Amino acid sequence: MKFLKKASTRPRSAKRGRPASQKPSTSAASAPAPRGDKNALKKIESVKKQHGSLIFICEMGDGSKKRFSRAEAFSRWPSQVFKFCEETILGLLEEGNSLSP
Repeated sequence: MKFLKKASTRPRSAKRGRPASQKPSTSAASAPAPRGDKNALKKIESVKKQHGSLIFICEMGDGSKKRFSRAEAFSRWPSQVFKFCEETILGLLEEGNSLSP
């Protein structure tokens, strides 16, 4: 024999009290960035010509050194790359080097 629940004749009342708090998100996007972000550029140390292309050697936020192609460096950090190139070229000109091809 099955037992049936008797329907309540009382209307449901809204619960009162503190609103439910949201659970903290555990996604990587909401996690705080660690100190020394490995993708953050600390400084451009040097530039080299390799197989006809420019390669930028950069110190990253976590202290590691990475090599980036000219295109990738310009797309990630355009203002820092321009500043580095400007300082390098001005330094060469002050030393008396010519920049003609």
